[in-house]
Amino acid sequence: MTNAITMENGLKAIASAEVSFEKQFNGYAKEQVDRYITHLASAYQTAYNEYQTVCAKYNNLLEDYKKLEAREQDRPDADVITKTLVNTEKFAQKILADAQIEAEKIKLEARIEAEAKRAAAQKLIDDAAVKAARINVSAKQNMEVANEEIARLIKRMQGLTAPETTGALEPQMNDLSSLISLRNIGA
Repeated sequence: MTNAITMENGLKAIASAEVSFEKQFNGYAKEQVDRYITHLASAYQTAYNEYQTVCAKYNNLLEDYKKLEAREQDRPDADVITKTLVNTEKFAQKILADAQIEAEKIKLEARIEAEAKRAAAQKLIDDAAVKAARINVSAKQNMEVANEEIARLIKRMQGLTAPETTGALEPQMNDLSSLISLRNIGA
């Protein structure tokens, strides 16, 4: 019964473990991770339920064996029944061992699948970071081109000397100067 206590405590510890995932820019699909965690919890619960059923059957058989052993000691064919019960106990122990092996197999498969999902999510995050860096570089290049065009237009406007033109263009020149000031503050 020591194995049952150890197995039960181990499964309860796994089932009660809180798992959280950090949200990152353009990161993993939360619904997929949630479905996967639900799947894992279901698989663990199924294995645990099967294990509990086998343990209960084993304990019932062992209890029946002890009762029959006590009653049959006075009868001449007690040896046959004892041998049968011993064989039954061995069979029950084999079923219990097989259930433990199957539970371990399910846990291993779940770990492997979880690692594959984690690696795929990390790849998505890495790809998004590369794409964001490219967009950032492109935006900086576009900003530089725009700033050069603004500077060129200011120089061109400053080159106009006609009094009526200068007065008419003064608001636009002030707007361009303001844009350049804002650009310099943002850079």
